[in-house]
Amino acid sequence: MSILKDVLVEERDRLVALIKQYGKEMALLPKGSLSVKKIRNGLYAYRAFREKYKVCFEYLGSVESEKALKFKEKMEERRNFNSLLKDAKKNLDEVQRMLSVAKT
Repeated sequence: MSILKDVLVEERDRLVALIKQYGKEMALLPKGSLSVKKIRNGLYAYRAFREKYKVCFEYLGSVESEKALKFKEKMEERRNFNSLLKDAKKNLDEVQRMLSVAKT
């Protein structure tokens, strides 16, 4: 039983480190979402985000602009990290439950 417990402890430590790493990576990426607005005949991209209770918009340029495309890539990367973080937290919860059962 102690071998299994050691493996679970290792897995818990690995998941904790992984969660910290994902948090650091997400902190470097911009928050918010991409909002496209039609003004006259053109489509323009804005970054929508919150500052405390206020919704703010930052102009990125036309939908095909380099700045808008880069933001879209970073937004997808942030979603990917968010999904990985969610899975890691779920796995950590399972490991901690197994460890609590192993103690009794």
